Amino acid sequence: MSKKPKLPWQFIICLLGASYYFYETILEIIPSTLVNPLMTSFHLTASQVGWLDSCYFSTYALMQIIGGMLLDKFGARRIMPLAAGLCGLGLFIFASTNHYFIAILGRTIAGFGGAFGLMGAMFIVSQWIQLRWLALGLSLTIMVGLSGGLLEAPLTSLVVTIGWRSTIYLLSTIAFIFLLFFILVIRDNPERTCLQQDLLSEVKAVIGSSQNWYIAIFEGLIYIITGTLGSLWGINFLKTYYPTLSSHTAAAINSMIFLGWILGSPISGWLSDVIYKRKPFLVISSFLCILILLLITYETQLSVLSLFLSFLSLGLLSSFSGLCYAMGCELNPKTTGTAIGFINMLATLPTLFAAPLFGWLLDCWQSHHNLNNQIYSLNAYQHAMILEYGLITVAFLLALFFIKESLGRATRSHP
Repeated sequence: MSKKPKLPWQFIICLLGASYYFYETILEIIPSTLVNPLMTSFHLTASQVGWLDSCYFSTYALMQIIGGMLLDKFGARRIMPLAAGLCGLGLFIFASTNHYFIAILGRTIAGFGGAFGLMGAMFIVSQWIQLRWLALGLSLTIMVGLSGGLLEAPLTSLVVTIGWRSTIYLLSTIAFIFLLFFILVIRDNPERTCLQQDLLSEVKAVIGSSQNWYIAIFEGLIYIITGTLGSLWGINFLKTYYPTLSSHTAAAINSMIFLGWILGSPISGWLSDVIYKRKPFLVISSFLCILILLLITYETQLSVLSLFLSFLSLGLLSSFSGLCYAMGCELNPKTTGTAIGFINMLATLPTLFAAPLFGWLLDCWQSHHNLNNQIYSLNAYQHAMILEYGLITVAFLLALFFIKESLGRATRSHP
């Protein structure tokens, strides 16, 4: 068992974990800057681009419970270097191929490593943060991680300048640098790391809790906004509604979703810890998300400033769903890795299906046009957006009638 590091080193460990989540967020949003290049390189339709994007999330989702169990059993020190190595390998394959199905394979392998971005960072923070400020600590982790979403505009410029393959090669190299730093820096907290032996019974307990299911599904439904608009279709959506917008302006507006997450995450965590409540924030934020989605879908004459504010508000309100992870840790204090993995797995599934379904809806409503046209009609997007605000309505009803207040239970038993 490793010796407990001193406070500055604890901060560095947590920051490194959050930085890997920052990097993984870049991997999530990079497809939104590659839609047109990928369509051209692989001769794809919108739904095929959606499947190429979703294969990353499918692996990401499938690895969550397994990854959480591995973290609970072996600790972050052993698992995180392996995750970074897989990520680098998958990206290298993706950038090197001219074949669609090999590109899917590479993106899938990268998903194995990327699966430990949020989960690994939260596991590390849950080991080192004072439990009284658990929601704030996890929210700050989300803030750092999702800052990667602000790089959408610079990434767009980078892709234009050096090409999409060189951009992916660069990201692959960064993954291998993370591998080295994880080996040198990551430590496990000997006071909180109880490497589980009977993981099967612990997993059964996590899966058997209906509240774990409710908060995970809520998180997943809210994240559809970020997963479909922020990470994939947002730029083309804006350019269809407002043809005079440049690609860089559209990317900057779309990145406001991630800025909203960044600003809202520490606010939501701090407020929730101070007033000792979680549920009210979930109810109010999901309801307001519905209203904003309806606004940007059916109001086609918004000013650029209004678009910036609308997308910023979507991200800020979505960030309150991050409280679900604090609730999961409070409900499952002995198996935080497995609980976070379970919640994150279910939270990923809606986006896994929503991304290709959104593209399929676009193809359906665009069927009477030339499918080689990479800009879909306003009417097609309005029909596809029904998926967005419809599922967020389900999230609102789930928070209102089914999710119970967790009341910061972990802090009561662990001062």
